[in-house]
Amino acid sequence: FPVTILSRWAHEKQASFLALEISEHRAALMTRMTSEIVVADGTRPPLALESAAKILIDAPCSGLGALRRRPDARTRKSPSELSGLVAIQRQLLESAAELLAVGGVMAYITCSPVVAETTGNIQWFTESHPAFELIDARAFFPTEMDLPERFDVQLWPGVHHTDAMYVALLQKKSSTR
Repeated sequence: FPVTILSRWAHEKQASFLALEISEHRAALMTRMTSEIVVADGTRPPLALESAAKILIDAPCSGLGALRRRPDARTRKSPSELSGLVAIQRQLLESAAELLAVGGVMAYITCSPVVAETTGNIQWFTESHPAFELIDARAFFPTEMDLPERFDVQLWPGVHHTDAMYVALLQKKSSTR
């Protein structure tokens, strides 16, 4: 799902994007969508500062957005693990902020409806990183989805007939160095 959306955006802009994936297996699956995959820990990426034009953060999360397909997701992560997940998500955002070139775009995506993992992280990030601004992610979704009037997107199973996915697109307006 995340790679599909970013691939569509990149195709429309005649651009490519870079995805860092810690799992070699998942990276191999993603190469069917794009060849721009680097197997690496996104919290310590082996790339030059401000070298990436586009970054996809498919953040590890509670997975509670997939309950309709995987009811066992409810028991896979305990509530006490949430703070650790949020810390990793924020580390990924921090690393991406350093890697992204001025004018570049990063997508932050989770399969979660949990505020701490979605809008909470993006609010924290934009408040602590004034060089970034949200851009309208709704433009990359079908208009018949009738998304709310906000730039980030929270999908809901009962409304959009998808998992509860969250997508925010952030553009780097000035250098952070």
